[in-house]
Amino acid sequence: MPDYRSLATEIAEASLSRTLPMQIRAEGSPDLGGIRDPLTGLVNPGETSRSLRLFASVFLDERSRYYLAPDIALGMQLALGFLERVQRPDGTFDLLTTNFFSAPDTGFTVHDLVYTYRLIEKCSSPDARAVLAVAASMHPVPSAAPVEQGRATSPGQAGERLAEGADSFASRLQLLISRAGHGMCCGGFHTPNHRWVLAAALMMAYNVCGVERFAQSANKYLAEGIDCDHNGEFTERSAGIYNATNDSSLIILAEETGRSDLLAHVRRNLEMMLTYMDPDGTVFTQNSSRQDRSSVTGLSPARYLPLYLYMANQCGDERFSAMAARIATQLRESGLADPDLDSAGLLHLLLLKPGLYQASVPEGVIPSRYEVFYEESGIVRIRRDSVSLSLLRDNSSFLFFQVGALRCRMKVCASFFAVAQFKAEKLYKTDESYVLESNATGVYGLPFEDPPETSDWRKMCHSRRKIGTQVELATRVVVSEQDGEVRVAIQTSGCDRVPIKVELCFSAPVQMYGDGFILTGSSGQSVVIRSGHVVLSDGRSAMRVGPGFAAHTYTSTMRGSEPQSASEFTVYFTDFTNIDREITLAPLPASAVWAPPAEP
Repeated sequence: MPDYRSLATEIAEASLSRTLPMQIRAEGSPDLGGIRDPLTGLVNPGETSRSLRLFASVFLDERSRYYLAPDIALGMQLALGFLERVQRPDGTFDLLTTNFFSAPDTGFTVHDLVYTYRLIEKCSSPDARAVLAVAASMHPVPSAAPVEQGRATSPGQAGERLAEGADSFASRLQLLISRAGHGMCCGGFHTPNHRWVLAAALMMAYNVCGVERFAQSANKYLAEGIDCDHNGEFTERSAGIYNATNDSSLIILAEETGRSDLLAHVRRNLEMMLTYMDPDGTVFTQNSSRQDRSSVTGLSPARYLPLYLYMANQCGDERFSAMAARIATQLRESGLADPDLDSAGLLHLLLLKPGLYQASVPEGVIPSRYEVFYEESGIVRIRRDSVSLSLLRDNSSFLFFQVGALRCRMKVCASFFAVAQFKAEKLYKTDESYVLESNATGVYGLPFEDPPETSDWRKMCHSRRKIGTQVELATRVVVSEQDGEVRVAIQTSGCDRVPIKVELCFSAPVQMYGDGFILTGSSGQSVVIRSGHVVLSDGRSAMRVGPGFAAHTYTSTMRGSEPQSASEFTVYFTDFTNIDREITLAPLPASAVWAPPAEP
C-alpha cells in the first residue's frame, strides 16, 4: 500500500519545481507575484491561487525540503499581493483566456484561497509566522480596492471589517475570500459544473467569514438538484476534466455542510470511471462534450487520486483503494512529471484532514474485463485486459480500438452532398452485436411558383421553394467483439456510385508491416491499402487490421469530410457505394510483428 503522505510531499515538491520559476519577481512589474503561463505568457489569478496553495503546503510541511524556507514565504507574500491587486471591484477574478468578471473562475480561486487560509490557521507555528512576517516586511501590504457599490451586501463593507487594521497573512486571505464571496453571489455561471464549484466555494467562504448570504446563495444552487444520472454520468460527460471537478466540489460541499448524501453522486461517478480506464492507464475522454474530447490520446487520471483515496475511506470500497494505489504507482513511474498534479494536489488535504485521506482500506481488484452500454450517454465500453473497444453515438470517430497504448480510431465518410461524414444517430444493441446507423439527405430546390419579392438571393424566403430531386444515403455499421477481436461490417443503401472512405487513425509514430513492405507511419502521413491485412505496432503492442480495399484515392480532400489528422498516422480503405464490407481489428503480441500478416 503506498505511503500517500510521503507521495504527497514528493508531488508538491515536483510541482513547485515547475511552478516557482514561473513566478514574476521583477520589481515594478504590474504582474509582480503572479504565475506566468509559459505557453501563453498570460498571468492568471487562478494559476496564482493554485500556486499560493502549493507554496503554503510545502512551506508548512515538516517533511518538505522547503519547510519554513524564506524564499517560499516571499513567494507566498508576492502571490497574495498579486491577487489583492487584480481582484475586481465586485470581488471577482478573471480567466484571461476567455472569462472576465467571472464568478465561476472566482469559485475555483476561492477553493485554493480557503485551503491556504486553513493551512495558515491550523499548521503555522510561531516560527512560520515569523518567517512570513519577515517576507511581508520586504513588500508592504497593498490597500484593498474599494468594493463596488451595490455589489456587496448592506452595509457593504462587511468584508473589509474582517481585516480592519490587520496585516497578518490569514486576515488578508480572509478579506480576499469575503470580497470574492460577494462577487460569487451576484455573478452567475455558464456551464453545469460551475454550479457545484460555486456552491462549494460559497459554503467554504461562509464557514470562513460567517456571511449568511454566502450560504443562502450556495443552497440556491443545491436546490436545482445534482445532474448525475443513475450510471454516474454528469451532464458534460467530461471524464478527463469536469467529472473530477464535480466530484471534488461535491466532496467539499459534503464536508462544509455535513450533507453526506451528496457523496452518493461521487460514488456512482467513480464507479463508472472504473470502466473509463484504458489499458495504458489513461482515461478515455472521447465521449466528452467539453475540451477533453479533443485529446488524441487518453488523459492522465492524476486528478482522480485524492477522490478515489477519500471515497475509499468513506465507502470502504476496495476497488477505490486499488485505483488510488494504481494512480499513485503510475505517478511514481512517470517521475511525478504530470502537470495535472499541479491543479489537483494532495498535500494540503493530508495536512488539513489526514484521517480522511489515509490508506486504511485494503486494495481490491480493479475490473479489467467488462462490457457496459451507457445508453443515455451514447457509449459502449468493452475491456478485455490489455484490449479496449469504445463505440460512440453522434461522434465522427465512432469506434476506438486500443491494444496497450496503441490506439486506432475509425471514421467513415461518403462524398455525398458534403453531408455524409458518418455520425451515428442511433446506437443500439442486438443479441450478438452493436449497431450504429445514420442517414444523409441531398436535395435540389425548384424555382419559386410565384416570382420572389426581391432578386437579392440573401433576402429571398427560400423556405417557400418546393423540393425537386431528393437523394438518400443510409449507412449502417455493425460491430461484434469476441475475446478482444473486433469485426466491423459497413453497409450502405440508397444512392450508388458515391465515393466512400474508411479512415483508420493510429497513434504515431507506428510501424506498419504488410506483404512485401515495412514502413514507419509518422504524424500527418497517410497510406491507402489496396488489399490484404496489415500489422501495426508501437514496439510494445500490435494489432492486425484488414482486409484493405481501394477503388480510388479520393481521401484527404473528400468534400464533406473532416481534415486528415495532423497528429496521427492515417490508413485509408476506399470504395464506391453501395458497399457491404467487413474489417477486422485484432490484437497481436508484440513479438508477432515480424511474422507475415496471415489472413484470419
